[in-house]
Amino acid sequence: MIDLKKAMDDADRYLDDLKGLIAAIGTAPFGEVAKALGKARDEGRMIFVVGNGGSAATANHFYCDFGKNAAGPDDKRFRICTLAEQVCAITALGNDCGYEKTFSMQLANLFTDGDVLISISASGNSPNVVEAAEYAKGRGGLLISLTGFGGGRLAAISDISLNVASDSYERVEDAHLAMCHMIVWMFKMQRKGLAV
Repeated sequence: MIDLKKAMDDADRYLDDLKGLIAAIGTAPFGEVAKALGKARDEGRMIFVVGNGGSAATANHFYCDFGKNAAGPDDKRFRICTLAEQVCAITALGNDCGYEKTFSMQLANLFTDGDVLISISASGNSPNVVEAAEYAKGRGGLLISLTGFGGGRLAAISDISLNVASDSYERVEDAHLAMCHMIVWMFKMQRKGLAV
């Protein structure tokens, strides 16, 4: 039988930890992300999003929300694409070329010099996410990363790094989704006449 008091105490601690982790990042990096994504829109650049597992779900969720909500019907649209939902491409590349190639080889077909890559990885060391990031950097792309733990290789090579300083996958992934929603919300609030 579950110890309800302990479960509630654990839930309280989890929520407190999560709020503290997000607050510790501060707002300045979100301003940098907003500026970079706004510039990408203005220049007609593509924005690509990648991640594995729970981070793939976050990448796909961000793609959906940002593509739908960040610009109004009469605004210039964002050109955004997720590479984490193409099951045929991911499994073919993983099987034939190696799992570390699943995103970089998709980028090779689509990425133009100067495009933007948003990489999501709790560890910051996922081989396929890091290889995609290195590919984008090699093409003069702007790299934005959402990481956890110590940030790993991904944070080290990023132009803009949003690191959740926790070694709990659950908290890192929850924070990443909240951060993605914050980015969408920032653009949504910029739309003329939209009330908070």
